[in-house]
Amino acid sequence: MAAMRIELYDFDGRPQAKLVVDPKNPPSAVSVPGPREVLYERYLDWDRALDDQGRLRKCPACGCPELYVRRLFPPLTGFVVVMVIGLLCFALYGLEVVPTTPLLVIGALIVLANIIFALLSPRYLVCYSCSSRYHDTKISRDHGEWDAAVAARHPPPAARARNSQFSM
Repeated sequence: MAAMRIELYDFDGRPQAKLVVDPKNPPSAVSVPGPREVLYERYLDWDRALDDQGRLRKCPACGCPELYVRRLFPPLTGFVVVMVIGLLCFALYGLEVVPTTPLLVIGALIVLANIIFALLSPRYLVCYSCSSRYHDTKISRDHGEWDAAVAARHPPPAARARNSQFSM
């Protein structure tokens, strides 16, 4: 398998480092910038994170057992899809191929575009707790899409910071 790309995030939800890791020999620690650009070691627990087939079961960065699957959808893609659908509609109306059902044609083109993007867009894993992202890795069927009930068990980083401060 090819190298796994990892985007590590800190517990405040800010990007911390981008790594390329060999899944057969992953590092146990990486140097990442901390406050005031001081480098410190961030330990990754790969022993409990990977199963026998080499799929991620837990986040190696924080140990959270709950990960979800996302699809990579570039922001410019939506704009291009709308433009292409518009041009196709103008072309079809100009040729008088579909003179009476414009909404049906537009709806069919939008559904077709969504199916194509669903099949072609790459999937990656995201940790509910620390938001670290794992690209180019095997994904288990146990990991589903984002779930609000599971996300509620892992408060967002800003809420964690507020709850951990002492009240005066």
